[in-house]
Amino acid sequence: MSLKVLFISANPSMDLDLDEEIRSVQKTINEHTEKRGSIEFIHRPAVRMSDLISALRQEKPHILHFSGHGLDGGGELCMIDEDTKKDRPIPIEALSVLFQSITKKGNLKLVFLNSCYSKVQADVILKHVDYVIGMNDAIEDGAAKTLSTRFYASFATGASIEDSFDDAQVMVLTNHYSQKLIPELLKKNESVEDFSLVDIVGEEETKSDKEESNSGTNITIKGNVSGVANMSGGTLTQSNITQSHSGSGDIVSGDKVSGDKVAGDKFSGDKVVGNKVIHNKTIKSKNNFENFKNDGEVTFK
Repeated sequence: MSLKVLFISANPSMDLDLDEEIRSVQKTINEHTEKRGSIEFIHRPAVRMSDLISALRQEKPHILHFSGHGLDGGGELCMIDEDTKKDRPIPIEALSVLFQSITKKGNLKLVFLNSCYSKVQADVILKHVDYVIGMNDAIEDGAAKTLSTRFYASFATGASIEDSFDDAQVMVLTNHYSQKLIPELLKKNESVEDFSLVDIVGEEETKSDKEESNSGTNITIKGNVSGVANMSGGTLTQSNITQSHSGSGDIVSGDKVSGDKVAGDKFSGDKVVGNKVIHNKTIKSKNNFENFKNDGEVTFK
């Protein structure tokens, strides 16, 4: 399982350097994510409202990021008009209905509105999502890029949403001091638990790793072996296993255990019960060890 970041952008007027922000965010995710593939970055450019709906339904992202223009006053996000291909302000009511529906069955936990005056929209979306990042004023293009790049760099290394936002604010304070109070991280309520990348993918990855290590594996045992070995799946091959009993040894060479079958040396008078081989009689070995007595049972799993 991977955490999905759906990055949508709209800039019909071509006055924002969104390509540089997208490149920077994608690059920093790739560089800072410790386990490759744990974050899936999905970009949808020149987005229309219909594109946003389809992408949310198809991708079911954990994080939705919007970069583009927001209007002064109502804070409407500007997407691409279906017909004119120019700016289309999206009514707040439309986004409210959309997110109310999406969050019923989706994975969405954070909406990042990296656009001017977007806090108005953020307040509405916050009714349906745990975290929303919005801007309470116009934000400079450079500050917006710094904010998003540092946020995803920290989050990719395992920092939580709140800690990642704090790191991003530090960089805005350092490089764009006049913009320091514009970005805001909004939390739905105090009962919402902060989360990190490992909270989304960690448990699933651990389970997957365990299953992978126990299935489809060929094991070869060489040398002196004592004790009990359990194996689930794959093939167990025994080579040159020395067993010592009552001062004498018997060498079993090249035996192969598959299911309940024993191939190689012949066991005389043994009884097979389920997946257990019960040795109660003399074993005649092809390695010229005669009259070897083994009282007990051997269980193969």
